[in-house]
Amino acid sequence: MAEYRITKLQLINISFPSILTTEQPDSRYIITTAAIISGIISVIAIFGNLFNIIFIWRTPALHNLNNLIILNLSVIDFLNGSIVLPMIIVFITTTKQPYPVCQFQGFMLFWLYTASLTTSSAIACDRLYAITYPLRYHPNTTVKKLIIIFTYIWFIPTVIATLPLLGLQQFGLGKYLNLDLCFISFLSYDDNYIVCWIFTIIIAVVITSILSIYAVIFFIAYRKTTQGLARGGNLKRSIRTTALIVGTNLLCWLPFLIFNYDIYVDAVNPPVVTNIFSPSGYAVTVVILFFSNAAINPLIYIFTNSYTRKGLLHLFHNNRVHDYP
Repeated sequence: MAEYRITKLQLINISFPSILTTEQPDSRYIITTAAIISGIISVIAIFGNLFNIIFIWRTPALHNLNNLIILNLSVIDFLNGSIVLPMIIVFITTTKQPYPVCQFQGFMLFWLYTASLTTSSAIACDRLYAITYPLRYHPNTTVKKLIIIFTYIWFIPTVIATLPLLGLQQFGLGKYLNLDLCFISFLSYDDNYIVCWIFTIIIAVVITSILSIYAVIFFIAYRKTTQGLARGGNLKRSIRTTALIVGTNLLCWLPFLIFNYDIYVDAVNPPVVTNIFSPSGYAVTVVILFFSNAAINPLIYIFTNSYTRKGLLHLFHNNRVHDYP
């Protein structure tokens, strides 16, 4: 049954790997374009996030809870740019890789991108607490709170990414598929249906929670008096930066969530008549948008944070990064 579904979905070009099959006349163009775009995303992710990591680490004024969570996001995106995306480029431009390499690439892909999503939700919760209880925020920033936050950020992604490595696919707990790109998907429904549903539900719950949290944040900010907002200028800028980061994360994840649901629908109820070429552009766009998240975050942080903008200017003038008044 699983083999039939994979073949069926490859023929109708629902998944990214099936788009890259050499059976299509324009497959070489698609492969080259996807590899070039992924390469650009990888370079931006590596250097942009490396700059953010070094700058936040060397700037004591930025050593607060919000920036530490953003630092965590920069580390995740740096690893995506330096490990996951280069491996994906190699996978889509060469023949199928050895099984252990495929498992490693699949694990890193789902581990880091799920951690990126949980980090975005942690950022949103932190900003909600900061604007709701501004006087309690800093006194309540304790080591215990940091441990709880970072345990949440990394525990869920570790569980999700590890399940397909345990060899329990007969129970629906997942197996990384080696189809030009290694991943877990509803493509092999019997092997992956439980872990895929867990992953999909987590995405939906986290995205809904983030949207709800920022609705509350902007409502509270709107209700603040002009005088109150003026005294909280740093908080306003922080909310703006984190809202942009979280917002772009949602824009990158929502199409993937819809795309994943489409795959589920076609896996359970394969269509009788389908235009085999129509989904290609949509699928490529969804996957590229999903990967681009790692490159967008550092750019937002660099250009919306006054410290990092000054640091970037000093970097080009060969000056040492330091604290700015």
